Amino acid sequence: MDDFGFSMSLTDFIEMYPVLMALPQHSYVVPRADLSWCLCYEMEGVLHFGVSAKSVG
Repeated sequence: MDDFGFSMSLTDFIEMYPVLMALPQHSYVVPRADLSWCLCYEMEGVLHFGVSAKSVG
């Protein structure tokens, strides 16, 4: 499958999380407005969260 992206509200994402993260892939979630953080869910079941240095403090 080629790369693709979805744009949705946080409420919709929370509702669709089990379906989206069940796909065997590395999934990335970032806020479209400012890219201040990133959530990465790996197909091995590991979850990573990062915050931009520009958004801290």
